[in-house]
Amino acid sequence: WTYTPQDFQSVVDEENDQFFNLHMLEADYSDKTPYNQPHATDFLMMKHYNVSGQIIVVSMVEQAMRVYQNGKLVKAFYVTTGRVERPSLPGHWTVQDRKSPT
Repeated sequence: WTYTPQDFQSVVDEENDQFFNLHMLEADYSDKTPYNQPHATDFLMMKHYNVSGQIIVVSMVEQAMRVYQNGKLVKAFYVTTGRVERPSLPGHWTVQDRKSPT
């Protein structure tokens, strides 16, 4: 097996992202902002992952989903994520398939 410096850097980057996600989760626990208002952690995550346009942020702490369009909150909902035996995985995910209407 041959590994390059880029391979090792990729592992380091993934671990750094996991620590970042953990810090955002911890910050979310102490944030008293109502679920239907923009959260500072949402913007930090958008900046960290360099995403823009239509963004969906799901807070597992609040069990809430916030939809942003070009950095502005347009809608917020309560949601249910995972179960004890099948928890939702935190992280940065891309929508793979979308059904309409639902």
